Amino acid sequence: MLLHLLKLLALPYYRITIWIKSQRKPLSGIRFIDSADIDRVQQKVEQITAQHFYGSDLLNVEVAMISKNCKAVKKNQMAILAKSGNI
Repeated sequence: MLLHLLKLLALPYYRITIWIKSQRKPLSGIRFIDSADIDRVQQKVEQITAQHFYGSDLLNVEVAMISKNCKAVKKNQMAILAKSGNI
């Protein structure tokens, strides 16, 4: 029962930040990932990132769970809707 409630309260929006040696500023974005297990999401993002950035160019990958009510998520959702033409 408690596990079920925790899953309902889970916030599946993540801010992903990728630090690369060849760029001063990190790459950053917000993604909806339907998993509340942040460790699993971190591992998955690291695997995908390692396929795109080779060897020593990749410095760090940070994954942070964020609330669906924060302004950044709402702004991201509006941008997606605008691209799809659903606004």
